[in-house]
Amino acid sequence: MEFPEERLALLGLAAEKGLAPGFGVPAPRALAPRGREILKILERLGAEPLFFEDQTYPSLLREIPDPPAFLLVKGRLRTEVPLVAVVGARKATAYGRRVAFEWSARLADSGVGIVSGLALGVDTEAHRGALSAGGYTVAVLGTGPDLVYPRDNRRLAEEILAAGGALISEYPPGARPERWRFPRRNRLISGLSLGVLVVEAAERSGALITARLALDQGREVMAVPGSIFSPQSVGVHQLLKLGAHPVTSPEEVLEILGLSRPAAPTPQGPDEPLSVEVSSLAQRVLAVLGAYPRHFDEILAETGLSVSELSEALLELEMEGLIQSLPGKFYQRY
Repeated sequence: MEFPEERLALLGLAAEKGLAPGFGVPAPRALAPRGREILKILERLGAEPLFFEDQTYPSLLREIPDPPAFLLVKGRLRTEVPLVAVVGARKATAYGRRVAFEWSARLADSGVGIVSGLALGVDTEAHRGALSAGGYTVAVLGTGPDLVYPRDNRRLAEEILAAGGALISEYPPGARPERWRFPRRNRLISGLSLGVLVVEAAERSGALITARLALDQGREVMAVPGSIFSPQSVGVHQLLKLGAHPVTSPEEVLEILGLSRPAAPTPQGPDEPLSVEVSSLAQRVLAVLGAYPRHFDEILAETGLSVSELSEALLELEMEGLIQSLPGKFYQRY
């Protein structure tokens, strides 16, 4: 790759400061040799810089108050695909993980790209959901393009690239996962997107930072209501009180963003025939279970079964893949 000295100097300045300078920030020409070294590292990584002046720089990102002078991109950053950010708790509940996965799959199937931060919990499920539908997804890193954090998601990062997605960063190669980097990168997650969907968020969380940044950037903010008893839904309910759109289906997300959508598939209801045969006791238990976790004692009281009968029925349903067992003797339907 051949670049003029002023662009090489910007890369050199990023290496000096640990992040891409803002658009319009001048860089001393003396830093051009350092920038050339960074460029060689990027070539070895299979990454390339995308500068603000380039035609393929995301148009939505140009609009935010402090766009970076360049992005470092691995994979393919598709500017023709409408993007929605899906963010939430790292310590997500089974409910939050399910919503993130299933909704991201439905949105991706509708032609919408999913943007998230490659963190554990909701972010991970959002990326995986998009991939499961054969869709497009972008991970915004809080590190340099040579590192994946958390390490547990290295395989997921590879899958994103293999599926034609992208990993992007404003941090130079070698930038470590320091605490200050993640709140800063969140402005890129919202800035790339038409809107931000918050699935779960504790009272203080990075997802809330992303939502506040989205509001500052003039983006739509949507939130999925959760249980009033769940600490992971406190932040979501705060957003709803502040005026975020409450959404209960991915079709509502598409409608709020003004995107066309196909007819939604009809989910299997509790009264429809099961795909597997289970005992009458198991059917009684399944009838009282739903998407929210319920405690063993609560199920016991509602079904009127004995402890041994309920234990047997729950084991049967779990072995058939119809329910999920959660810590603390909670159960919920898939």
